[in-house]
Amino acid sequence: MHLGSAAQYDRLESRLIDLIYAALVDEGAWGDFLRELATCTPNGQSTLFFHDEFSAAGSISLSHGVDREFERLYPQYAPKNLWMQNLHKRPIGLGVRSEFMVPFAEVKKSEYYNDLLRSFGIESGIGITLQRSGSLNFLLSVIGARQPDADEQRAADMLTRLAPHLTRVFKIYGQAHERSSLLAIGQALAAHETGVMRVGPGRKIQWLNDAARALVGSGDGLHRDAADRLRLADETLDAALGQMVELGVPQDARSRTLTGIIRRSGAALRVTLAGSGQSLVERYFAGPTVTVLLSEEQHGGMLPADLVAATFNLTMREAEVTMALVAGHSLQAIAATLNISYETTRAHLKQVFAKTGTRRQAELLARLYAVGRAQK
Repeated sequence: MHLGSAAQYDRLESRLIDLIYAALVDEGAWGDFLRELATCTPNGQSTLFFHDEFSAAGSISLSHGVDREFERLYPQYAPKNLWMQNLHKRPIGLGVRSEFMVPFAEVKKSEYYNDLLRSFGIESGIGITLQRSGSLNFLLSVIGARQPDADEQRAADMLTRLAPHLTRVFKIYGQAHERSSLLAIGQALAAHETGVMRVGPGRKIQWLNDAARALVGSGDGLHRDAADRLRLADETLDAALGQMVELGVPQDARSRTLTGIIRRSGAALRVTLAGSGQSLVERYFAGPTVTVLLSEEQHGGMLPADLVAATFNLTMREAEVTMALVAGHSLQAIAATLNISYETTRAHLKQVFAKTGTRRQAELLARLYAVGRAQK
């Protein structure tokens, strides 16, 4: 299975964000995240892995769909992985297609492809560097069969948009030494302006951190009633919360995770409901509980690369330069990632300015965000 339409990618992206935050509060598993992510590529195989550029050593940390024999052989072939060349030049947080790392025509000639990849039906992929410490890189990738360039670019753009969520969760993991403690996680989330609360039977708020207390206290989009019960302005989310904390509802119906956006007078609010993974004994004595995560959306939506190209009559390469610029990367970094010269990158940007009717990067970003909001 793989995706094709922009709507399918939107649904997948929303589900992946759900799973990222569900894993944070122990209500989901990274395996579920990797399984869903793999669907964006034919014969998709998703991996979280490390690569040390200095020693050329690599190891797979978590994976879905990857043959065990491939995992066993990968450390031996990691030094020959062409896609890891010049890894230090690749911007952190930017989803990249394998074609822009190394053209497939060159990969086909390599020992890495002929002795390893081809045996497992791997021809292409997308990847993103999530963290870097010295020469050690932590990456997320989806490898598999080749697919149309537009589909592959959609998948790469999706990784770019997922990166802030993944980075936030990894930082919180590092700060919350006791992952089993909701208090520790709540304090770490508050440092990133994310609210967390636990809601029990009858919608009763059992605990909340300072960030959640401030959001609930505003009464904008959600509120605590006189009986200390949580109410959400979005009807779908509110109904789901009520069902998830209802004593008579089967456990499998309560264990799901749901994310939605509540429109408010201020910034929109992303709300994630993570059903409890309690044991039978815990459910019996304490009743079902739901962890609620709250984070303000800082700006309006951004068009994906293919729609940017169509809206402003850009070439796909011009759109790629534009989206990388929006993500905050320098022209030098963009040139290195796309394997083109700095002068060519500047020439693409000049064409983008001309076609969008802008003269500076700030004007370009404002124009893109305005169009993105209008398309929502």
